[in-house]
Amino acid sequence: MKTIGYSHCYGTSWSDNAPARISAWFSSNGGLTWSKKDRLLMPTCRPTDQSGFTLLEMLVVLAIAGMLAGVTLPNLSKMADRARLSTQRQSILSGIENLGYWAYSNGKPYTLTALDQSSEKPPFSIPEGWRLKAERPITFAVNGVCSGGVIALSGPDQASEQLLLKAPLCRVELLADS
Repeated sequence: MKTIGYSHCYGTSWSDNAPARISAWFSSNGGLTWSKKDRLLMPTCRPTDQSGFTLLEMLVVLAIAGMLAGVTLPNLSKMADRARLSTQRQSILSGIENLGYWAYSNGKPYTLTALDQSSEKPPFSIPEGWRLKAERPITFAVNGVCSGGVIALSGPDQASEQLLLKAPLCRVELLADS
């Protein structure tokens, strides 16, 4: 730990007996005396070795940190929302691609229409706010083969895209964004 020394407090070095020396100096220079009760006559001393940061330097650093936080935090929440939507979209596309396997493993066909109008619950979960609609019904047969078709997928952010399901395996391909 670095110590800060005080030099030249009214011509003396600062030490434990400084009050006595200062009292003597005041007595010889104008008749003022040193009193432990009267702290108004404390000498002003400047440190010889200055270390640390000034208040102004710390305030500048805090202001810069505050500005950086103000710029980055809103972008972080937008980035988290985009990541959440992307994950949900991937989950839906994976569920659509696995419908053929679901029909095969359960031994019953599945018909994909608009999921909100379908009487049958889809075998995969659709997150809240997402909508899926087929232009015409797409049938997934018991052997896992599908009839193919075009579906519209729209998310909670109102972004919509047209997806092509190619027969016989119904791999999902992006047609166009709208």
